[in-house]
Amino acid sequence: MNGAGLFLFLSAVVLLSSAYKWDNYDSFNKHLKTHIDKAIVEANMKFSAHSRHINFHRLVDRLSVTSQNYFVNVMLLPTICAKNETELRQRKDCPFQAKLTMVINCVVCSRRGGTELVNCVKHLDVKKSKEIRAECSDDHNTGGASILSLKTSHNEQPFGCIGCV
Repeated sequence: MNGAGLFLFLSAVVLLSSAYKWDNYDSFNKHLKTHIDKAIVEANMKFSAHSRHINFHRLVDRLSVTSQNYFVNVMLLPTICAKNETELRQRKDCPFQAKLTMVINCVVCSRRGGTELVNCVKHLDVKKSKEIRAECSDDHNTGGASILSLKTSHNEQPFGCIGCV
């Protein structure tokens, strides 16, 4: 495969994988589930006044898990099941509430000092946790600029520009 063909193929793979919605808990590997479970446990303990069990809903776009560093951003929702203090992890038997009372946003990451951060807040309060979440290590890939997003002059059409043709 020539260079241009390979580039187009890899670009398509990146675009398709970035558009993929990660909402099936059972499809994740054991390592990723471990981090998601930490978020579920933290949310169920932190929001203990809420009488319903809180379960995994989906992953948020920014995700990086390597052997040493990780950043997992999870959205959680309350279910119809009563909270059970002995079973705080993901519960398959608990469907989400029809009327959403709150959405919880959790980050599980490796900190710069090597410790772990698990931060769960109501989704409306995420901006208030910006400083705490900034403690996450920068050693993971945060999905920086791709070649398709680089700026060019106004008259120059970049190769691979989506919607430019």
